[in-house]
Amino acid sequence: MGPTTLALSCAALLVCAGSGRAQVALNWTRNYELPEADDGDCVTDALAHLSDGRVVASTRTFSPAGVTRFVQYTLTGAQAWSRLHGPASQTIYPAALVDTLDAATFVGLSTASAAPGVSLVSLAQNGTQRWAALVPAQVDANAGLRAALGAGGEVFAATSEGAGAGPTLWLGFDRQGATLFTHRAELDAAANERVRDAVALSSGLVVAADVGARAMIAQLAANGQVRWRNEHAGAADLGADVGGLDVDRLDPAAGERLGVAGVAIAANGQREVWLRTLLPSGATLRTVQVSIGVAPNARVRDVRFASDGALWAAGWKLDSAGRGHFFAVRWPNDVGGPRSFEWLPGSGSPQQTLLWPGRAGQMWAATPYFATGAAERVAVLQLTHDLPATVAIRTDFGDGVEARMLRAGALFAGDRLVLGGRSDQFLSGQIFFDPLAWVAQFDVRGAPDGYCTAQTNSLGCTPQVIFSGAPSVSAAAGFELRVEHVGPQRSGLFFYGAGGALNIPWNGGTLCIGGQLRRAPLLSTGGATNLACSGALALDWNSFAAGLAGGAPGPELVQIGATLRVQALIRDPQSASGVNVSSALRYVVLP
Repeated sequence: MGPTTLALSCAALLVCAGSGRAQVALNWTRNYELPEADDGDCVTDALAHLSDGRVVASTRTFSPAGVTRFVQYTLTGAQAWSRLHGPASQTIYPAALVDTLDAATFVGLSTASAAPGVSLVSLAQNGTQRWAALVPAQVDANAGLRAALGAGGEVFAATSEGAGAGPTLWLGFDRQGATLFTHRAELDAAANERVRDAVALSSGLVVAADVGARAMIAQLAANGQVRWRNEHAGAADLGADVGGLDVDRLDPAAGERLGVAGVAIAANGQREVWLRTLLPSGATLRTVQVSIGVAPNARVRDVRFASDGALWAAGWKLDSAGRGHFFAVRWPNDVGGPRSFEWLPGSGSPQQTLLWPGRAGQMWAATPYFATGAAERVAVLQLTHDLPATVAIRTDFGDGVEARMLRAGALFAGDRLVLGGRSDQFLSGQIFFDPLAWVAQFDVRGAPDGYCTAQTNSLGCTPQVIFSGAPSVSAAAGFELRVEHVGPQRSGLFFYGAGGALNIPWNGGTLCIGGQLRRAPLLSTGGATNLACSGALALDWNSFAAGLAGGAPGPELVQIGATLRVQALIRDPQSASGVNVSSALRYVVLP
């Protein structure tokens, strides 16, 4: 069977967004059977976007084991090329990295008995090989390989050797494939080590790993010795693991900071999600724990910083009845505490979960799940600041007959989300057949998103417009606009218009809305006067549009299909202009 592009029926794509109107659309989906595969049996392991939105992927056979093809898909989902590179078999490439010049480097593990090790293949846009390397290592398919891209196109990777017994192998290559370093370092000679994530700082590679019953984040010096460690072992050293690591570079003035999260055992024996932010030196900035109750099995699967600086963690847990729960935790980058959310979709076990920061402080999540009595599906969730409120948008991919197992994903320019994994036909009695590699791309531009540059106020804080819910003329409430990181006890207001985007200097900040402007009612930021940026403006925009929140709402607010843009203006007596101007939000009015 060759590659095919599929058109899904409405039953295969269920969308829930406040009033039920779709804000996520399926662009295209493709199943692919590698020519080398025995009766299908393929999977997509890694995905990434080129600068123009084309998709590159690593796709592998299960039988024969580990024959990998590297594939490029066009903007419409057509297959541009499919290439064989690297070891001939028994290799899996779970990482795809694309640099600023559109060189795509895939990093994987080869378990072939004749030449096991870490395999790297770098490709040009036309699929030709730029360079390749195989670093000999004693690894297996579950060794926990992670890779990261440096600012200059460097490729970094880390994995665990010796079936987890250690040491941890650290690798670095420049953009042309020359070796920068190869180090083997024992994070703890007396404990097993498993790499869980890796990021590249300006000072080098940082790795997060499970080391015995501890979570450990570490960086090596140039000589291969451990430069610093930061550990967490749970309450009274009862145990902890790490699920993900990210680096925040959104505020150049503040420099880089690391975010990490995992699951730990609390003093009462229950489970808690722990989150921590660190300086590049490894010193702890802040740490917090959030209880997720009784959970015999729980795991954070991904960690990301949002555009508003909040740290997110998401994963799965099993409760005492054996039911699978998706959970997410948001920890704001200010004095506020963390908020958490759980979704119980049906049966299942701790699953793959992927996060991508959207605009306006939201987070996109993708996770597989089992609805009772149906095949595995993939859910796309839009998570917003108001956790634990209900999910703003949820798209189910899969029709209950064709199982969709998630392995990889990538978000392009905040508006196109591509996912991939393995697709099986599902029959009663848990029978699967004709498994194929699948890739699907979703257009998320219909969802509200943020744009434009916010003005830093006299207190040193930058106000961002964020939201929760969905804009709907049939709902009298449920679409909250919020501006955080503003001065306490100040007056302010939202203003809006139906003109296009703008970007001109205005009141010391930036005016982001063109055309005629209208204003919403005057509000107070609240907050504690002894806490510099504890204020926030908040308004339920659906209520305002319906005439239930004061002011004189314009008719465009209830015009279905209209595109509206919103900003906020807050008093700032210590600034030269006397006001503080936020970023902007764009949204489409739904029925």
